[in-house]
Amino acid sequence: MDLIDLHQNTEWPARLDQVLSSSPVDWGDRRDSVKAVAPGLARLQRMSAVPRFDLDAVDPEVYEGILVDALAAAARGGAVYTELRLPQESVVYPQFMERFEAARARVVEDYPEFDAGAVLSMNLWDPMLRELCDAFADAAAAGLAGVEIIYVPYAAEADWSRGRIVAEAAGAAGLGVTVPAGAFNASNLASLAEIEQIGRIGHAVGAASDPGIMRLLAERGVTVEVCLTSAVVLGMVPSLEEHPLPRFLEAGIAVVLGTDSPMRMGTNIAGEYEKARALGLTDTDLAGLSERAKAARLPLAPGASGHDSVSKWSPHGLNCVECMFVDNPTDDNRRTIFTAAACGNVARRRRVSIFSRTARVEKPRLSTSVSCVPDPRPRKHALPPAPRPPPPRAPARHGPERKQCQRSKWSPCTRSSAKAPRAPSPSSRPASPATSSTPAT
Repeated sequence: MDLIDLHQNTEWPARLDQVLSSSPVDWGDRRDSVKAVAPGLARLQRMSAVPRFDLDAVDPEVYEGILVDALAAAARGGAVYTELRLPQESVVYPQFMERFEAARARVVEDYPEFDAGAVLSMNLWDPMLRELCDAFADAAAAGLAGVEIIYVPYAAEADWSRGRIVAEAAGAAGLGVTVPAGAFNASNLASLAEIEQIGRIGHAVGAASDPGIMRLLAERGVTVEVCLTSAVVLGMVPSLEEHPLPRFLEAGIAVVLGTDSPMRMGTNIAGEYEKARALGLTDTDLAGLSERAKAARLPLAPGASGHDSVSKWSPHGLNCVECMFVDNPTDDNRRTIFTAAACGNVARRRRVSIFSRTARVEKPRLSTSVSCVPDPRPRKHALPPAPRPPPPRAPARHGPERKQCQRSKWSPCTRSSAKAPRAPSPSSRPASPATSSTPAT
């Protein structure tokens, strides 16, 4: 049985603290002392309290060393695959995905059976969010597997208008999307389940309090990333025995396991599987979790999955590949991946961005013929139409008219619609009663 960790944070402040601090945090003592803190956000903040280091002040070699440390710890803990969540600050490094690939290669030298994927954590409140979304296609080409959306408020219902835009942009680029939610209550779970591009939700312990949400997660096929040790340490559940993992499985929810923050929580993926066994899961159940984890891995870059198999067809005399897709957004993404695979990854020049500093053009290996047919299946969870921007304001009755700016989907319009009329100069001669006009009402 392969042990797969689909929820691992890099923990770069904690790992830097262990190297750079003269008195690094003793995480064993921290886990014991945090029990005196009320469960919930207060305990989460206490476990996250560690001196911060600006990544832009850290050498790229040190950044790569942090990744090696995190990946090597996962491999030592028994993982054959892990998805490592990189902090959004990683984008300060040009070609940071190359640093990740170099770190992965160094770990594979010692653990040949190990592999890893990269997931970029993105803060919805960050001013760089729009630029990051514009570069999703280049991020996928550079090897990024997916994105994790971080939001506030974490334990209350949030506004998902921006989150929906990010998820749709990531899905269109072929990236997977995961969101940590529902750790301390059921907030945001129903909203996230209705966003088509979100395939996984982290924790989701609060879903157990609402049978309707559990049913929705099962019907939508959303995979829940269960982190058992983290749930107990942070107070999501009073004890391991009260974790709803068995209830999730009975309800038909797809479940995978993760370590969350293994350094701070003092765990590894092998320990998570043992805790699942302690909840009553059989060897067959655990093997099922492993198989679900293999299927729930976030997508690789367009062309990466299936590229090797498609490229092997040409030497055997195959000159053209034809494939039929139904006309819906999911198959539109698959069509892009298929075409990229048949053409040898990318048959066009990609623009330079923060994710990619080099441009490459590859000659297509095979010609492709792609056709579409209407999708006969009803869409149960079709997204509502995007809200229309409000009509522009009417120009002021005094002063020159000015062109109205359109309301952006990212931020409200702040430009003034018209100049205010200029006040008369104090030295101006007052108009005579015969020529004065009545002000407009």
